[in-house]
This record gives sequence, C-alpha cells and structure tokens, in this order.
Amino acid sequence: LPRVLSLTADLKLSLLIMINCDTERSMTGAMNQLLRIGGDYEGMIPLGGTRKVMESLLERNFPISDFINEDVKDSGKGGELQYIDSCITDYILDYFERIEEVVIPVHDSYIVKKDLQPVLCDVMMDAYKAVVGSNHNCVIEEK
Repeated sequence: LPRVLSLTADLKLSLLIMINCDTERSMTGAMNQLLRIGGDYEGMIPLGGTRKVMESLLERNFPISDFINEDVKDSGKGGELQYIDSCITDYILDYFERIEEVVIPVHDSYIVKKDLQPVLCDVMMDAYKAVVGSNHNCVIEEK
C-alpha cells in the first residue's frame, strides 16, 4: 500500500508539472526525474514510460485537459488556473479585511480563528461562485 500511495502522490505532482511546464521537453524531463526519484514503481508505470503516463493523465483528467500544456495535446493554460486561484484568494482576503479579521492564505488553504471557520467556508463558496460562475464543483475540506 505505501508504494501505491507514493505513486498516487507522484502522479498528482505529474499533473501539476503538465499544467505548469512551458514545453514538452521541460515537462518530460521534470516527470522523468520525479518518477525516478519517487520510488520503485516497477510494474506500476506502463511500458513507454513518461509519455504513457502523460497520455493516461490526460485521459483520466479530461475535464481540465484544456489547461494542460498544449505541447503534449500547443500553449499551456496553467497561468489561467493560477489567475483564477488568485482571484478567489483576493475575494476571501477582501472580505476578511472588511470585517477586520485575520485570515492567512497558505497555497489554496486559509487559516482563521476557529469560531470563524463556518464564515470562511461560506466566503470560500461565494468566492468560487463569483469567480468561476458556479460552485457546482467546489469542494471544501476542513483540516
């Protein structure tokens, strides 16, 4: 089981690499390095290596395939996803500034006082809907 969990984590990182790399060459190099360092995946990575992993990730993640670097499928849209994320964060920060409460953004998470957690969840949903146009696929996990 640890081998499978490690591979799952590395495949998630591979998807991020596919979104953020500028060229197929840099993407392939980064993925090769990740999968080599990640662990012993013998029998778990399909024959054909990185290219097969990329094709499989594209197939399994088709709803976001437009954001994958187009050298694999011709001009990545990773920056667009990052912009959407930053707009959501701006919305959340603006709200908490208006009510004079502290919120600390950490990547795509936010830290607030415990009694403000329900407020944060509501504001996150509102932000997602305001920026994306719908909160249909908005999933909030409390940690």
